[in-house]
Amino acid sequence: VETLAEVNFTIASVDFGSGRVTSGASATLDTLPGTVKNGNWTNNSAGLVLENIGNVNLTLNLSAGKTAATFIGGTSPTYQWNVSNNQTGSCVNTSGGTLIGALGVYSNPNTTTSIWCPTFPFVDSKDSIRIHFNLTIPSDSLTGALGDTITATVHT
Repeated sequence: VETLAEVNFTIASVDFGSGRVTSGASATLDTLPGTVKNGNWTNNSAGLVLENIGNVNLTLNLSAGKTAATFIGGTSPTYQWNVSNNQTGSCVNTSGGTLIGALGVYSNPNTTTSIWCPTFPFVDSKDSIRIHFNLTIPSDSLTGALGDTITATVHT
């Protein structure tokens, strides 16, 4: 039986639609509770979901393409992710392995590839993680269609 190292974003995008910041404020868009404050974007509570669809445990690396300044711009933007288990035990540490970020805590995305899950199991009951996002969009932010790409790479 051959081994298969493969992952899939079962929820592959987060889309708040178009919107604007309430005058004199900064807007907050957060997928964890699915809220939008001080703006008229569409609530989104799904985040991204990444699943190990192979048949071997993997090491999962994550990276973002942009920082808050290059993604949102303006004065004091916030761009954070919250990587957490979608199923209990989906991202676990191993002997000698170190998580770069804490699970279930908002932190700034890394723009360089970093290890998030030293062990990303393939067992169906514990093989998926969720990535939520918290954005603060200042009134002087960039305009137009704004986006970023999250890259997941794996190895055995």
